[in-house]
Amino acid sequence: MPAEKTTHIAYVVSSDNFLADVRINSLSNDDCNGCMIASVCSLPTMTTLSDVISPEKKIPTGKKVIIEPIKSTPWNAIIITFLIPLIVVLVLVVGLSYIGVAQWIQAVGALVFFSVYFLILYFLRKKLEEKLRWHIIEIIE
Repeated sequence: MPAEKTTHIAYVVSSDNFLADVRINSLSNDDCNGCMIASVCSLPTMTTLSDVISPEKKIPTGKKVIIEPIKSTPWNAIIITFLIPLIVVLVLVVGLSYIGVAQWIQAVGALVFFSVYFLILYFLRKKLEEKLRWHIIEIIE
């Protein structure tokens, strides 16, 4: 059974050329319940999402909207933040163990990998935002 789509109620901060910046108040949003990774997500209290795809060329500032991730966004997030690091660390630890490297060196290797991997993700965050996009599905009057 597929998981429900995750939607959020947001407010338009600015809008132009079919893109909008919106602000989500996560404290008033119970919409995260349908999300597959809601238990590990640390969405800040007030989050601003930039370049949300808009159905209209310009939406007035302050307008209430409902947004949802584009179909592949949740899977891309899971693959990038959980699956790739898990597979690489397992291969690293098993490989180092197979050639007889001490466990403390394996642990240090895993920590170094995580540090480098998430540092790379940090520097590539603008490029990753293109894959992890949201769009406005409804404008609330």
